[in-house]
Amino acid sequence: MGIVIRKKPKFQKKKIIKKIIILFIIYLVTFSASFFFFNKNNINKNLDKKKTVIVYANDGEKFLSEKKYSQAIEYYMTQLNQNPEDYVSMTQLGLAYKNLEQYDKAKFYLYKSYQISPTYRYNYIYAAQIYIAEKNYEIAESTIDAMPTSSKEDFLAKADLLIKLSREISDLEEKIVYYRRAVSYYKKYDKTAFNETLDELINLYFKLAEYYKSKGDISNIKSLYSSIIRYKDNCEMRNIIAMKYKAIAHDTDAILNITQAVNQAETQEEKRLTRKNLIDLKYYFEQKANNKNIKIINSLLDILDEETILVDENHTALSVTNEDFKYIKDKKKKKILPVLTLKIKNKSDKPVTPIYLKAEIYFHHKKVLETEKLTVIPPDITLEPNKETDLITINFDNEVKKNKLKYYTVGLSLSDDNMNWKLYRIYQADKISK
Repeated sequence: MGIVIRKKPKFQKKKIIKKIIILFIIYLVTFSASFFFFNKNNINKNLDKKKTVIVYANDGEKFLSEKKYSQAIEYYMTQLNQNPEDYVSMTQLGLAYKNLEQYDKAKFYLYKSYQISPTYRYNYIYAAQIYIAEKNYEIAESTIDAMPTSSKEDFLAKADLLIKLSREISDLEEKIVYYRRAVSYYKKYDKTAFNETLDELINLYFKLAEYYKSKGDISNIKSLYSSIIRYKDNCEMRNIIAMKYKAIAHDTDAILNITQAVNQAETQEEKRLTRKNLIDLKYYFEQKANNKNIKIINSLLDILDEETILVDENHTALSVTNEDFKYIKDKKKKKILPVLTLKIKNKSDKPVTPIYLKAEIYFHHKKVLETEKLTVIPPDITLEPNKETDLITINFDNEVKKNKLKYYTVGLSLSDDNMNWKLYRIYQADKISK
């Protein structure tokens, strides 16, 4: 009898395969879970370590920011015990001792840090601050000079130290040297600090110029004013320098600078300031009977007053223009009469009602001297926005023919109810011609 082999049904094979697959999945899940939890513990341990470092580091900075310097020292000493080569902790110790005014200890740790890291910026900053506090200005300057400058932050830190040093010393010339260096750094890396520091530097130049003025040293004064113009050449500064030269009776340089001011005047405020100083200079030269300079000033006023700006009490811009004398024929008298028409324009977008307007016309035998004056107060008028209005028309037949006048200048004023006149002049020495 032979051996009979019975085949297993197909569904039993499928069951066995299914069990094997399930067992394999269970194995994978179990292995993955154990691997995950094992690594999670390691990750958490590493995170805890990192977190501890961050917390301790922030605690040290926090103690410094809260001015808890003793606690900061204790913290950074602990750091150094753990890592004797930690130059950052040494520097922070130096800062803490500096703030406690224990300067010897501060310098000790800053020097230790410097030996490990000679390029670390803060060692130089804190050391220079200590020398300035000790009034050891020469060593402070040497420390600032020795500071490496390989980045924007280095240059700005050096500039800040130079300004701090400059503010501590009394010698104006030394102050200016430090400020000039700081300004050169700020100009490249920090425009806001540059503008602020530049104004301080210019004020120092003016102070030093006053000192030289008391000594009668005109040469050094001119050198200082030239330096100022190199730093800030604009209408306002040219006006200031012109009047400074007037104060020391250096007329040629006063004329040169006010001429530049006229050329640079663009805004209403710049024109108003320049006109005011031109009038001041004109009166100054009249007192000295300097006709040559008076002629120059009149020419500058002509250039500046091509369009003259008035401002009323509400700071509304008004433009006043004057037409040349026009000779008209009087039909009744059958003769030619010289007539001047003044016009005013409201440049704002709102109506303006000046309380009073006064026109002053000066007639001249020559361009400046021997004046005759005629004052006319026109009626109250409302100036419509962005429109030109006839202010007054005046017949000057008698004045012109009687005195054989050849030139005229127009001035206009505004006043309030109490007749407090505020004068704005249009200094245009125009020739009367047919």
